[in-house]
Amino acid sequence: MNKSKRPSKVYDKIATNYARDFSIVSEHIDEFLEQIPKKSGILDIGSGVGTDSDYMDIKGFKVIGIDLSIGMLKIAREGYPRLDFRQLDLRKLDFYPDSFEGVLSSFSLIHIAKKEIPKVLDKIYLLLKKSGIFYLSLQEGESSEIYTMSP
Repeated sequence: MNKSKRPSKVYDKIATNYARDFSIVSEHIDEFLEQIPKKSGILDIGSGVGTDSDYMDIKGFKVIGIDLSIGMLKIAREGYPRLDFRQLDLRKLDFYPDSFEGVLSSFSLIHIAKKEIPKVLDKIYLLLKKSGIFYLSLQEGESSEIYTMSP
């Protein structure tokens, strides 16, 4: 099996338990949303079971949630049938440049190789409108690597 698909296969198997144990809205999401005009488009990368996507939709935003795990997407689609959830690898984002006023990525970049992160961040930067906001949450820990991106 391709290493890049392993995390999604694990999430397929644990999706029901994950939905039960981790269906809380991302920390600081309101601060993110305060910086984006209502009714704006937001891409939720690694949307999982749809908790953040639903919250942002309720707050008045147009949300597209993407995830690689079929199991997580099944739960998201069943729980929030009005929302747009798509199976998509975050390394292969196929949206037009300047498509979103906001991009939310909560604990999803941890599932790709560190060497792939700069390319993914560059693509996210292109998807954001000029005044767009990128919300990135990561797991706590130590790392000797850092990546910065300039406009």
